[in-house]
Amino acid sequence: MQFNKTLMTAALLTVGGFASVSASAALDTNVDSSFKVQMTVEKSCTVIAGNNISLSARADAIAPVGNSALSVACSLGTPYSIAMLPTGGASGTGTLKPTDTETNTNTIAYQLATDADGNNVWTAGIGGEETTGGTGTGTSERQDFTVYAKLTGDITTVLPDVYSDTVTVSVAY
Repeated sequence: MQFNKTLMTAALLTVGGFASVSASAALDTNVDSSFKVQMTVEKSCTVIAGNNISLSARADAIAPVGNSALSVACSLGTPYSIAMLPTGGASGTGTLKPTDTETNTNTIAYQLATDADGNNVWTAGIGGEETTGGTGTGTSERQDFTVYAKLTGDITTVLPDVYSDTVTVSVAY
């Protein structure tokens, strides 16, 4: 009987040792890793230019003023400035050219402003320059602006024709 007790004890110790090694080995084969979920929200702006500004004038009339609306929508908290850049013009001033450039070389000067009187000329504001009329901070909602066009040139000395210019609206943010 002594032999059986010793054999039984040795067998239990061996089985217990294997169980202990197996449990320990199983714990050693687990490895952990992790990953992040992240997102970068970038600044963005969109601009929607309004309708064309039509000015009609007779040579004996007071220089007309017209206006149009434009909208800017920028991401929340994004500062921006709007520039009005007439073709070949500078900072809010431009030149209307005739449709018939072969027989008509006349031009008419105009300015873009934030008010109907033309007192606050719409300045560029691109590249950190100071701007008049078109600055703001994004709210994620559309923000509306009005731009006025007023003739500053003499219309009594030009031929009858259709005169026009293209204005590029730029938003720096």
